[in-house]
Amino acid sequence: MNTKYFAYGRTVQTSVRKDNVIWFFENGEIDNKASRYFVEVLSPKEKGAFSSEDYFFFQTVHTGAFLEKGKTTKGRGIRHRFLANHIPKLDGLELDDKRIIDRKNSELEDESDWEKEVLTFRGISWLSKWLPEDARDQNGYRGAELLGILRADIDNLGFLFSSGFKKTAVEKNKEVDNVTVSRYLTFSRMVDTFFSGWVNEILSSHEEFKAIYTVYSGGDDLFIVGPWERVIKFAIHLNDKFREFTCDNKRNISLSAGIAVVKPHYPISSGAEQAKVLLELARQSGKDSIALFGTIVKWDELSPLTEFFEFLDEKLHDDHSGITFGFVNRLLRYHRMYTKVKFEGRVEDIKYLPLLNYDIGRNIIKRDREGQISNLDELEKLNILRECPPRERFMSSLKIPIFWTLYRNRK
Repeated sequence: MNTKYFAYGRTVQTSVRKDNVIWFFENGEIDNKASRYFVEVLSPKEKGAFSSEDYFFFQTVHTGAFLEKGKTTKGRGIRHRFLANHIPKLDGLELDDKRIIDRKNSELEDESDWEKEVLTFRGISWLSKWLPEDARDQNGYRGAELLGILRADIDNLGFLFSSGFKKTAVEKNKEVDNVTVSRYLTFSRMVDTFFSGWVNEILSSHEEFKAIYTVYSGGDDLFIVGPWERVIKFAIHLNDKFREFTCDNKRNISLSAGIAVVKPHYPISSGAEQAKVLLELARQSGKDSIALFGTIVKWDELSPLTEFFEFLDEKLHDDHSGITFGFVNRLLRYHRMYTKVKFEGRVEDIKYLPLLNYDIGRNIIKRDREGQISNLDELEKLNILRECPPRERFMSSLKIPIFWTLYRNRK
């Protein structure tokens, strides 16, 4: 789209139809003829367009420039508005991502199916692949080819607008009402600037996030699709930056999110509905939360789970570690046994704890010639699954680091 401006005005509606004009309600008469408000899409190349008396307000979209040199609005207002519309393109990817696309394209027999300038959801899912440092050749790529669908919005925004400005302040010994149009507008515009301006900037400039597709982002919510792991990392980054944006006032203003992980050929409308359901579950569970891999946790609880994932992921590539794919899958079994005890009251599954202790003792603990434990670092990390009180909190959410590890290392 080459146009850069929306022009708002009022004039007599003509019978000539113009594709770039939308007419609104009637408003009085001009020269005994009914007038209507309208919005028109203008190109900066149209000579004299900005000097027309029919316009009373101009708005730029996305571009940083307001009016090109030599143009004037004759004193009428102009406002810049951001638009989040990032689309993953092949020429905008970093070198490693381009190599993945080239490699996958070469595996296709029909060149008409190749991923070209604008990536499809299939091409985006390919970028879930990564090449470990210890890989012997290009056949060593790992990672499940899946899409992550993220939907997020601000908690209690309606309440913030209805009740957040009612407190009075004392200025010069007089009570001043904080409920003003300017405060409402400033709050609304700042929120929109974050979701439309900042989100678009980070997606288009951050190398890791350039493969993420913006369905929409603006107002107080967003909906994006990308390589599943990058979407998870973006969600964490989004929440961190939103807390900075709101001065870490999570007690009064917070964010909730839901991430659905689906196959690239799965209907995107169904995936969007899944993410929406997960978002609602996160909001119903106390808000300031994220729903991921069917598990709902507070944002603050996600950090130690992410650290545990990084620990498992690192040890899977350590030939001297006893942490293997088999052990990680057994951890998933222990997690499921724990949830059956906690939520279904199945007493027979309480044996998950002695099974876990036996597994760690037999397969993880290593001793030197003097009988001393030589891998205390691994044991210390795993003790969080065995010791109270962290065990109760961690075992409930263990599915997140386990699924993350298994999906990331799928061959």
